[in-house]
Amino acid sequence: MTSPDAGQAAAQQRRLLRTAAVGAVLVTGTALLAACGDDDGGGAGDTQLVIREVRTSYSWVGLAGRRSYSYSIVCGQDGGRCQATVECVGMHFRGPGEPSTSQTTVPPQLVEALDSILAGAEPATGPSETIEHTDDYPKYDITLGTDTGDLTVSSTSNTSGNIPWNLQRDGRRYVNDGTAFPAALTALNDAVLPEGCLN
Repeated sequence: MTSPDAGQAAAQQRRLLRTAAVGAVLVTGTALLAACGDDDGGGAGDTQLVIREVRTSYSWVGLAGRRSYSYSIVCGQDGGRCQATVECVGMHFRGPGEPSTSQTTVPPQLVEALDSILAGAEPATGPSETIEHTDDYPKYDITLGTDTGDLTVSSTSNTSGNIPWNLQRDGRRYVNDGTAFPAALTALNDAVLPEGCLN
């Protein structure tokens, strides 16, 4: 028959073993979380940016000819209004188009929405492109100026939304095949580009 002292000692030993096992699980879990959250293997970093400036260049070549536009947007330091300057060359075929320049005020939230390029961005070794058909070749080059440095976003895909989008940040490449960024860019373009810019 086991003595009371021996039973208490055995119970104490079992408690110590359970505590050690839980501790080992916590340590292992913490290590795994740290590894998964490592910048080298994760996404493109913080998913919220303070965007102060946007520089966009777009060109298109296809069966109907060529068209292009570019614009720059500068936002106030206090989160106030953003001012856009647009240069547009409308559709032309085998000849120079009619350039036009305009300025407009842009709601800051449309600029802020471009930070959606970070959500879902995955590490990449080089630029990605998807061509679904011929005689339709767009090219986007976008620079987002932020408080922590510039990000460059580009696409030469002729899919819906020009997906996938390529991102470069801090010397690293990423690719984003989500729909949030092209939706945000379309909303911004609608507000910035004058009517008939691409006609």
